[in-house]
Amino acid sequence: MSDKFFFDTNILVYANDASEPAKQKIAGSLIKEALFNQTAVISVQVLSELWVTVTKNTLFRRSEQRTDDIRNNHCESFCVRAAS
Repeated sequence: MSDKFFFDTNILVYANDASEPAKQKIAGSLIKEALFNQTAVISVQVLSELWVTVTKNTLFRRSEQRTDDIRNNHCESFCVRAAS
């Protein structure tokens, strides 16, 4: 299958937001399935938005290591595309 699935910033935020367990579970399942099928795509803009969200939002400010882990995980896991 050659279909690619573009993930918006909100899906990545929900996948890392333990304060919304239902949304976290759904987002996590969508991401896991797309990564398993090698169909997940995000843009550089989404990575930038995610970084701003996890560094500014009090839910994620608990640990600098945690925000670094979130960024590194998404950079290494997804097919990152420049906007076209």
